[in-house]
Amino acid sequence: MKYVFTDTDESGFEEYDIEKDEYLSLLKICFRYSSTVSFRIWNEEVTALQSLAKFRIPPTEKCVEAYSHYYKSLDHMALKEIRHYILSDEVKNYVLSVTDSIFGWINGWGYHNPEDICFYRHDGSIFFSSVIHDGICCLDVGEDEDADEILKNKLWRPY
Repeated sequence: MKYVFTDTDESGFEEYDIEKDEYLSLLKICFRYSSTVSFRIWNEEVTALQSLAKFRIPPTEKCVEAYSHYYKSLDHMALKEIRHYILSDEVKNYVLSVTDSIFGWINGWGYHNPEDICFYRHDGSIFFSSVIHDGICCLDVGEDEDADEILKNKLWRPY
């Protein structure tokens, strides 16, 4: 089943985030059910991530699907900006070190981070995706997957 979390209510006056312990719980669930992770780096201010180069793999068509608001195909720009990695211990540690909230995955608003983190299952399907500039996160929980720990937050809505 698919769920969505947004950073504001319908009025635009309330602001929400997934942060601290709740954010760590989200990452643990993503690590449990995913084998790769991706994010966008479009600006030179963002760390180049040379230390993770040995875990980098080419973006897939599912990466393009996750970032369809930016790219329509695996063209030159998508290949340059999408960073796709095998979820090794080193990559997990990096992900854990970037920020303490989901909406910190942005290069803006005082942050200089990779953007729009996405997690993919072993079969390549998307488990979690985000469009941080738009304040949207999506979670696609399969029948044999348990995300109750984070879905107890009522701000996650069926999509």
